[in-house]
Amino acid sequence: MSESRCLKGLNWGSIAFNDESLTISTSNNPGGAKRRLCKLSLKKFTNSTVNKTDIVIDLNTADLAEK
Repeated sequence: MSESRCLKGLNWGSIAFNDESLTISTSNNPGGAKRRLCKLSLKKFTNSTVNKTDIVIDLNTADLAEK
């Protein structure tokens, strides 16, 4: 199986903290309406790092392990 990967950083749009989640939205679509790209639970965050204009987020994926 072949996967397509992006090896460069992209501007995903704007971020917002709502209740116990982080929402990433973009208006980069026809019509310019804001569209939610993803919503991440803050409880899943294990670590985060800020480098100049980049943010790296580590997520806990233990609940995704095969059973």
